[in-house]
Amino acid sequence: MLIAFTPTRNRSRQFALLEKYVARSTVKPDIWLVCNDGEPYTYNLGQEVLTRQAQPKELHSMLSNWLHAMPYLERATAIVCLEDDDWINEKFIETQVRLLEKTALAGQRPARYYNLRFKRYRTFRNGDLASMAQTAFRAEVLPLVARCCQRGSVFLDREVWRSWRGSKQLVATDNHVSLKGWHGIGEAHRKMICNQPDPNHDVLRKWLGADAGAYEEWFARKEFSTAPTEPVVSNQGKSPQM
Repeated sequence: MLIAFTPTRNRSRQFALLEKYVARSTVKPDIWLVCNDGEPYTYNLGQEVLTRQAQPKELHSMLSNWLHAMPYLERATAIVCLEDDDWINEKFIETQVRLLEKTALAGQRPARYYNLRFKRYRTFRNGDLASMAQTAFRAEVLPLVARCCQRGSVFLDREVWRSWRGSKQLVATDNHVSLKGWHGIGEAHRKMICNQPDPNHDVLRKWLGADAGAYEEWFARKEFSTAPTEPVVSNQGKSPQM
C-alpha cells in the first residue's frame, strides 16, 4: 500500500494547490494521510485526516505530526512525503514509486528553492541527501524516521539520509520546487539565501509553467510584503530543509 503523508499547519491555501497537483498525478497514493495541528482545512480528495492539538513544550509541529501519524503509517509498504506548500509536477509521485522498486530510501534532487516574497531563487547541489519533501521510503525505513523525529532536530532530512545504512538512491529530476516566503522553519522563508534575483518571475514560470499564475496572483495582492514571524532555523544554506 502506497501512503502519501503530509504534516501541516495553517497553510490551507497552499494545501489547496497541492491537492490540484496530486489530482493530476500520473500515479496516485492508495491513501493520502494528513496530520493537521492547526486551522481546519477543506479536503477534496478523500484524504484520511488526523487532527491534533499542539501541546506546550512539545517538539516542533512537523516532528510532532510525524510522530502522531506513525501508527497510521505502519500500514504502508511505501511512503511518499508531500509538503503542504511545495510544487510537484505530474511525474513526481510516479518517479518516487519507480525508485522504491529498487531501493529502500529514495529521493529526487536538486533542491530548487524559490522565495516568493523576495522573488529570488537558488538551486542547491545536494549530493548525498534529498529534502524531506523529495523523499520516499519503504516500510523498513519507518522506524528510523520515528527515531530521527524523537531526536528533536527539525532537519529531519539530514537525520534520515545520514542515519540509514540500507539501500538508497538519488536521481536528478525537475519534478519539484520548494516554495518559500511564508511561515516555516527554514531560514529560506525569510532570509535572502536564495541568491539569484527573478524580478519578472521568468524562472518561476520556467519551473512551474502555467502553475506560476496562482503565485503571481499573490504577488499582485502584495501578500508577501510582511515577513513571517516564526523563528528562523539556520542551516547556513548548506542542505535542504522545509
